[in-house]
Amino acid sequence: MHTRSELEHLVSHAFAKEPFRGNISLRQGRLLDDWVDSQERYEEARNKDETGDWEGIPDADIAHFGSAFTFLDNEAVPFYLPALMCYCIRHWDRPDHILATLLFHFDSGLDRFSCLSEQQRSVVTAFLEFVVDYSRSEFDVRAAKAALKKHWAQFKDWTI
Repeated sequence: MHTRSELEHLVSHAFAKEPFRGNISLRQGRLLDDWVDSQERYEEARNKDETGDWEGIPDADIAHFGSAFTFLDNEAVPFYLPALMCYCIRHWDRPDHILATLLFHFDSGLDRFSCLSEQQRSVVTAFLEFVVDYSRSEFDVRAAKAALKKHWAQFKDWTI
């Protein structure tokens, strides 16, 4: 069982210097969600997004655009996932839609996470165990347990 600071350190270590390799950034994902059909707006959105260092993504951007995780391509997941997990850890006492979005995807299978390394998958497992151990939401606990049982338990303690 990890503390919040230990888990945030694990995430930071496993995803250190993870480059942005995706074709869709966070703001662009939000535009997709809103059915925007303007190449100019997609380019503007991309230029506003942090794509150099995931640790530089402001919490305000994650809070506002985090549900766009659903619209990212698999190659963008290793860049944005640690930012969203760390956001959830930092704001643990203030639940919001970001954790629900992550839990939905963690429970939906591993295809979405095909670009993660084994170490990164192990950290996702630790994150899910953290949700099980510390969440006061029965829904979150059930979702995390289901994701662990169906997909993520195989990566427990792999290299963390």
